[in-house]
Amino acid sequence: MEKINERALRFATCDKSTMCKTLLKQLNLLSSHNQRTVEMATGVYKIVHGYKVPKGIAELLKEQSTNYNLTGNYNHIGAV
Repeated sequence: MEKINERALRFATCDKSTMCKTLLKQLNLLSSHNQRTVEMATGVYKIVHGYKVPKGIAELLKEQSTNYNLTGNYNHIGAV
């Protein structure tokens, strides 16, 4: 898929020598990888902030309780 997008970009710009990253930047476009990352981040944001999303997707990010210290505050470990 990436190769197809690269070829389409080169065809649309009539430029076969410039690096794809440079062409994307000139056209103010995101790479396919970055587009997917933005879509995933947007989906997670919508789930976390209560936007209406398909139930199956929302269940992937259910809030769960844990006994682990996830705050990174380890000062209390070993204290008696």
